[in-house]
Amino acid sequence: MPIADSSADAAPVDAVLPHYIQLQHPPKGTFDTSDLQWHSPLVTVGVNKGATVQEAYIDGLSLEGRTSFSIARTETPNQPGSLSKPQTNSYLTQCTYHCSCGPQDFSSIVPVALTQERPPGSRVSSKARGNSRKRGCLAQFKVSKLYCWPDIAQLSIHHAEHTNAAGKAAHGDGITEEGVRFQYAPSLSQEIKNWVCKMLQGGAHTRQIIKDHFKASLPKIQAGTADRDCFLTAQDVCNLNNKLAEQCWKLHDNEAQSVWLFYQQHAVSVFIYIEHSNGQPQSVAAQPQQAGGQPQSADAPSTDPSAAEAAQQSVQLPQKFVMGWSTPSMLANFIKYGHGNIVLLDATFGTNHMKMPLYTGLVIDEYGNGLPAFMILCQGTTQIDLSAWLRALLQRVREHAADWMCSCIMVDAALAEINAIREVFGPYGVLVFLCFWHMKKSWLKILIRKCPRAVRSEMFNSLERIMLMVRCTNQSREDFTQQVKDAIQTFYDTFKDQQEFVAYFQKHWGHKFEEWV
Repeated sequence: MPIADSSADAAPVDAVLPHYIQLQHPPKGTFDTSDLQWHSPLVTVGVNKGATVQEAYIDGLSLEGRTSFSIARTETPNQPGSLSKPQTNSYLTQCTYHCSCGPQDFSSIVPVALTQERPPGSRVSSKARGNSRKRGCLAQFKVSKLYCWPDIAQLSIHHAEHTNAAGKAAHGDGITEEGVRFQYAPSLSQEIKNWVCKMLQGGAHTRQIIKDHFKASLPKIQAGTADRDCFLTAQDVCNLNNKLAEQCWKLHDNEAQSVWLFYQQHAVSVFIYIEHSNGQPQSVAAQPQQAGGQPQSADAPSTDPSAAEAAQQSVQLPQKFVMGWSTPSMLANFIKYGHGNIVLLDATFGTNHMKMPLYTGLVIDEYGNGLPAFMILCQGTTQIDLSAWLRALLQRVREHAADWMCSCIMVDAALAEINAIREVFGPYGVLVFLCFWHMKKSWLKILIRKCPRAVRSEMFNSLERIMLMVRCTNQSREDFTQQVKDAIQTFYDTFKDQQEFVAYFQKHWGHKFEEWV
């Protein structure tokens, strides 16, 4: 059989296919198996059902549903032009996906403890407490790129009912096997997934989602009609949250275009957006105008020397990428819990291959939980760069609450962050506190390096008591400051033998106790 021409001038694909191969055109983008019309193939033997689509549609196929599939192998037995008499079902490449509950069967040798020997390839983890999910399921999903028509892909499903070698259901509802818990049942239904996604988009945290779901599922559990949806776990919420994040961010294959599309679609949440530029000429002054409000011509001389000088000022201004966003729910939490209270700010490095730091701001709710208030992804880490998005953030918050202002901002010991916060929030009386965790980490590091083991614990406890000192109700600020100075001097006198650590503490921490006491 001659191989169909795949060039642009060739006949349509439907015209060169045999009559018994029905080419389908699923919706563009992501689609699942329910969007296809499955039939019993006439060529391939031993297949429950099959379908034929163009190879370009394969990237959008979603295999989620009853269970998860993982790729088992990829075969490339033939090359174009290698077969003299190709068959209709001959293929160039074939990808095989196995159900995650098979094909091995470890149901009879499930260990009861992690300390026991586990079968090889059982995919046992500490989260499963030694139980393997392998139940001998023979379900397979194959994607074959046909030899005669390279642009056509043939889809086939083997053991579509997820049965084992005995022909019985290997996993799912109604399986009563000792030691098999809900993780071997079908995946969550689309209804519960939509509910979790709605809660996540509304700003609910994992504990709240689990608590509300348990209250709603308790009647079904007590009645004995519980299904997989009744056993929502924190890992399920985390997986759905990751999928939401990917759907929200990955809008285009090109990263720069994807970020731009995100900004266009979420302009309400983005409070600052500056694109990266490598010093393109940019005008830094507005074009002067003639009398009467008409723009001045380029050939007309300017009567104002300063205006003419500003008009000619065109310099290379490289811009660093900055994007800060705060969703409506994040902004509402920021206004509610941040007004008159502490705001936590920290930068995380290594979250992306562009090596841009991700700044995250948190507020503390009435239960002591940290809630994200805003996030900034930027290239610059200098004081000027940080001051720019801090001003934009303050402006966005005050657009919704004119009298909003936090009492203090806690950061680590980064000097650029401290100076930028003082520049923007200092005029409003906002204090800057240093993060207790970062300080204790630095103290322990030097204590272990410079001091003997016998005095480390006593020295650290003394510093921690100074850190947690609180001003009394009727005590003036001057008296409290003197009290802290006396406590620090007592620490110096008590541990004067440890000269190296005392010198380090005086140089880095002792003179700025207002930032950490």
